[in-house]
Amino acid sequence: PADTSETSAQKNVGNKSESGAGEGANGAGELSSLVGGSALNLVATRDRAAHLQASLTRALATLQPHLPAPSWNETLGQFAVLNVQIQNLTSEMRPLLKHYLAHPCSVSAEIAAELPQLLRTKLLPEMEVEEDELLNHYQKTVMGQSSDTQHESLQKRIDQYNSLCERADSLVQTLRKTAVSKRKRSTTE
Repeated sequence: PADTSETSAQKNVGNKSESGAGEGANGAGELSSLVGGSALNLVATRDRAAHLQASLTRALATLQPHLPAPSWNETLGQFAVLNVQIQNLTSEMRPLLKHYLAHPCSVSAEIAAELPQLLRTKLLPEMEVEEDELLNHYQKTVMGQSSDTQHESLQKRIDQYNSLCERADSLVQTLRKTAVSKRKRSTTE
């Protein structure tokens, strides 16, 4: 008689094909086993995202106009916590995002024409040409000069700005003196 019982490996393969890769805890475990890292846990990432959302909701709730304003230290503390949570979530998601593809589920008529540009992985040819021109211009103007020449030109600019500032300062001092002398004259008259 033929053995009709499935092994656990066959059951797992059947579950993966029926449930779809990347869904639920099975998908998270599959991804972790494929990549070989325990840091790539979708469930933990989802929990962190939910925790971040709850923290953000709490922070926004304290900033409502009908409530008394929180102290500056409390506000800074809340935003410091949010910043750390965002950084942790971002650093955890970077390796995960290499294994997933995001695509629009529905496209409105407004962005349908722009969609190919939004999904583009390379720069437009016009943008590449412009970038090359800017790079060439930079290399000719800055990189083509020796460091002594660059230093001299920068020192000339600094001297020009300093002389402008000195002239402006002397002009302000002169205007101040005339204003003070006019006030003294008007009060003595």
